[in-house]
Amino acid sequence: METIVALIPVTAGALLATVYAHLALASQSRSPATALVTRIVLLATAFGFGGVTAVWYGRSLPMQLLLGLTSFGIVHVPAACILFLKRLRARQETEAP
Repeated sequence: METIVALIPVTAGALLATVYAHLALASQSRSPATALVTRIVLLATAFGFGGVTAVWYGRSLPMQLLLGLTSFGIVHVPAACILFLKRLRARQETEAP
């Protein structure tokens, strides 16, 4: 039970990274087709990683759900970080004299 409670904030953070990555993709992709392909790859990887992690490491249904959602979100963290850094760089370029 303690593990489940401790995992909830991690799961929330990972899912926030997922939302940010998919929202930022729309504005930072070169074309809608590029954004779509990137989303498909991210989602396929996330579902695969989340499913495998839930099945292999979850001992109960609540733990499987949390592990699956956390793993799903963790896959999106690198993309969210890259998109955030790209946004910062673009902002700096527009503010530079």
